[in-house]
Amino acid sequence: METMRNRWIVSARWDGLIVLSTLWIPLALVALWQSFDASLDAGREVTYAIYLGALSLPHFLTTFSFTYLDVDQRAHYRTRPLLYFFVPIGIMLGSWVHCATVGPLLLVSIWYWFGEHHIAAQNLGFASLYRQRNGEGELDRKIDHLVFNLAWITTVAILATGPVGGDNFRFLGRASHVIPIPYHDQVLITLILASCATLVVFLGRQVQRWQDGLPVSLPKVFFVTTTWATFLIPIFATQDIEIQLILRNGYHSVQYIGLVYLLNDRRCRARGDARNSGFLGKLVSAGPAAYLGLHVLAGFGAWYLTEYLSTSPGWPNDWSVHYLLFPGLPIAHFFLDGLTWRFSDPHTRKTVLPFLGPRPPAVSHAD
Repeated sequence: METMRNRWIVSARWDGLIVLSTLWIPLALVALWQSFDASLDAGREVTYAIYLGALSLPHFLTTFSFTYLDVDQRAHYRTRPLLYFFVPIGIMLGSWVHCATVGPLLLVSIWYWFGEHHIAAQNLGFASLYRQRNGEGELDRKIDHLVFNLAWITTVAILATGPVGGDNFRFLGRASHVIPIPYHDQVLITLILASCATLVVFLGRQVQRWQDGLPVSLPKVFFVTTTWATFLIPIFATQDIEIQLILRNGYHSVQYIGLVYLLNDRRCRARGDARNSGFLGKLVSAGPAAYLGLHVLAGFGAWYLTEYLSTSPGWPNDWSVHYLLFPGLPIAHFFLDGLTWRFSDPHTRKTVLPFLGPRPPAVSHAD
């Protein structure tokens, strides 16, 4: 029996470009950040703006374009206006009002902390696809969940309470808010060691599978190991939360955009005619460069708008940016994303899941 397998989610080319090799993009941004002296705040702000405009915001916007511009999704969501329209609008408006009146600290913290769970959930989704391709069972599923769930919990605990034995993290040049807890260092060290232990268990399970003659998915081993590392290594490497966000959210954004584009492209092809797929179908049929380019253009446009408004006279200037987009946009993205990828929903199982394999169906229709 073949014990070392390259069972790809889509293909070696797609997996290698989108899933396994995307860390170089945020690493390039970190290198640009580090090229500026710590005193050159403007240079670092430009780097962070590039990250937001080219990666983070387009990643959020792909959720909205898929939700509201895909003809099948739009027809399905019109029957559920409370969930898919009024709740996201309420999140955006409520976040804006809260940040402008009370301050952004609470919601920004929720955004960052829940974002770690969001990233872990996407990683588990990719791991699940590799696991299915490789014919792995329940034990492997439990180990995968253990690895990523403890990784994001450990990361949130450190971000929320402060690093072990060191100064607070910094964000936008300010010390971040921390929640004091008893036995702080001991609790965090325990979590860190436990998280490291889960990775050892995962790797040990791969050795056991190999010894038992069961297939080992090399892409999955590489994916789980590297994405696990992006949770904890940035925390120890830097106290700048911006760099931590670029490293974790950067690769996550590339993977998400690539996955949603693949899904859009396959669904539009299944309809047989881009003209029957609305604006999103026409955009996808124009190719990945046009699809990505429009989302990046919208991302930079949205960022410029918030920068312009937040520095205008009379606009709240505490944390001078984000109030229209952050943290309401990412929180709404988390909400809609949870509905989009909820495979317990029959609509999702019918219209999304079949298009994620190496052999998508030829035809797809809305419910």
